[in-house]
Amino acid sequence: PVDVREALTRTARADAARELLRWQEMVDVLRALDAAGIRPILLKGAALAYSVYPNASARPRADTDLIVRRDETAGVRGALEALGYAAQTACDGDLLFHQFQMVKVDRFGLHHAFDVHWKISTQTLFADALTYTELEAESVPLAALDPLARGAGTVHALLLACIHRVMHHGDADWLIWSYDIHLLASSLSDADRELFASLAIAKGVAAIAAHELARARSRFDTPGLDRITETLSQSSGESEPSAAYLTPHRRWHHDLASNMRGLPRWSDRIRLLREVMLPNRRYVLDAYGVAGRRWSRA
Repeated sequence: PVDVREALTRTARADAARELLRWQEMVDVLRALDAAGIRPILLKGAALAYSVYPNASARPRADTDLIVRRDETAGVRGALEALGYAAQTACDGDLLFHQFQMVKVDRFGLHHAFDVHWKISTQTLFADALTYTELEAESVPLAALDPLARGAGTVHALLLACIHRVMHHGDADWLIWSYDIHLLASSLSDADRELFASLAIAKGVAAIAAHELARARSRFDTPGLDRITETLSQSSGESEPSAAYLTPHRRWHHDLASNMRGLPRWSDRIRLLREVMLPNRRYVLDAYGVAGRRWSRA
């Protein structure tokens, strides 16, 4: 119907306009980081928008994820602050979080957010599933974005797409994430499919990968997944602690318990509990909106 086509046209034009602003901001950030000697790897939505999607505005997203080395985080903060970004208030602690977010609003009123990771997840079981060194070794250029831009290689990007939903979002059933997996899986060669299966098994996430590939195939009829899904299903089982993340109605305390079990030393487990139960003063005041009140000191 005409009214539907017109509504879609307006939406597509607005998305394209926003993407132009987002693209320029990403280019500015990448060049600022390059000047500081930092070579980030783009992850998730931003990387996929400029690799497997026909045009970047077709991949909606709220932020730009990138990963750097741990010792580069101070340099990233400085480079982004020079561009007008400010850090979001968050709990501190090296065990609780492995990332921070920098945000700004541009002169058009568009909100820009960069999630800077030094590990891919705050969950102990997944934090080192893909390290910066591994991702960098197999990273690919994102020429459609900028000559400086690099994203995770297709096999790594697919593994990350499969585990992202369960490790941070309780296996939330968002269609866009299944479509990401469909596009990535469709672009794999036969050799890449074998490599992906071996990687998922080696990283202990075969059950999750099989689950996510099966969901994408059921919705989009993704080709070439029968054999790889069968291989992953046969290789997974109770021996994979990560399979617990597929349990329905999983809550935050389940994740905390998994994080505790995943830490090798009791001293680390106690430190994690302290970081959860006793966050820093600034976070508490801001999170509960009591900063500046007469009784906020108490």
